[in-house]
Amino acid sequence: MIQELAVVATNIQQAKQRISAFRQRFGDGHFYLACHAALPIVLTPDFLYRLWASFQKDTKGNLLDIPWIAVSDLLLSNLYENVGYELYEMDMIIQNELLSQLQKNDRFGPQRVREIADFVIAYVVTSQKLLCQFNCVENLRSPQEQSVKQPLI
Repeated sequence: MIQELAVVATNIQQAKQRISAFRQRFGDGHFYLACHAALPIVLTPDFLYRLWASFQKDTKGNLLDIPWIAVSDLLLSNLYENVGYELYEMDMIIQNELLSQLQKNDRFGPQRVREIADFVIAYVVTSQKLLCQFNCVENLRSPQEQSVKQPLI
C-alpha cells in the first residue's frame, strides 16, 4: 500500500514536471490551450483547431494570445500520445493536473470548464450528424455502382 502511494506520488510529480517544462518551453498561450484541451478523453487535430479558434479569450474577455502553431506543438509534445490515425490521448494524471490548474485560474475557473464541456458535446453531436450523412451517401454508392455496371439496353 505504501509503495503504491509512493508510485502515485511519483507519477503526479512527473506529470507536474512535464507540464512545467512544456509551459517554460512554449509559454502561457500554449499552456492555456493545453489546459483547455485536457477535458476530452481523446481528441483529433480538427477538434483541437476548433477548440483553439473558439477559446481565444478568457472569461473576462481578455485575449489569450495563443498562436495557431500551438495546436501542432501541443499534439507533438510529451503531454499527448498518438493512439491512432489523427487520434491523441493525454495521460489521466496530466489531464487532472491541467484541469485543476484551469479551474483554479482566475481567468477561467469552473465557468470555463462548463463552456468547454458544452463545446465538446456540440462537437460530438455535429460530428455524429456529419458521419450519418456520410454513411447515407456511402449507402447510395453501392446501388449507384451497380446501376452503372448494368449493360445499357
